[in-house]
Amino acid sequence: MHGAEKAVVGDLVFDAADSGKADDELEPTLESVEGEALVDDKEADNDALSGKSNKRSRKPWVPPKVKTLTAEDVDKYTIFDVIMPLPGRDVAYPGGALGERYQEFLRVDGLDPHNFERKQKDYSLGGSYRKILHLPKELSWSVLRYTDPDVALAQADEDKLLGFDPPTIVEDGKFIALQVQLTLGTAAYATMALREVTKTETSSQYQAGLTQASEDQKYKTSGGVDDILPR
Repeated sequence: MHGAEKAVVGDLVFDAADSGKADDELEPTLESVEGEALVDDKEADNDALSGKSNKRSRKPWVPPKVKTLTAEDVDKYTIFDVIMPLPGRDVAYPGGALGERYQEFLRVDGLDPHNFERKQKDYSLGGSYRKILHLPKELSWSVLRYTDPDVALAQADEDKLLGFDPPTIVEDGKFIALQVQLTLGTAAYATMALREVTKTETSSQYQAGLTQASEDQKYKTSGGVDDILPR
């Protein structure tokens, strides 16, 4: 509706000044919110069966404070500050036409944008927030050469734990590989970052097709699963 160039009036951002926390700390994970609810439910069920009361107090999840941008402060924020709500009882919706469309789509699916509370806790939605764009940190890249596509070009954390030696790069390899290193925040994925850079579909089926069609496949030294499974 507005493009991805800049924040506009009505956009939502985390109110970091009010909470004293950085944006990365304000953005909760779905696992933390939903996981806490699951733990609470299981503990309550177990206590009911055993006849015990749960005396331990659990700090409830408190939704981060957000602000709706106005004409006076919109220039203080960038597109990387803008967030969108995951629908629920504890979230605010954007202002203006975008907020209206957001709620319109919910109503099309028979949902009340302002009522996600249900008698059964499992069916209640608390909601959350996600940034619409993420700016990677500590970005670096290097060009490597290789011949055999089955030879690793990077050492995974698991390889280090298992004591495997770092891969040896072939300086005169027949093919070129691009190795990208970056640090991402909450709910951001390297796969999506590569999709934005390459403008290419990242589904496993599509990527497998590219691999099979690649010229380097004729230089594979392994013969597949049959070569590594015991007979």
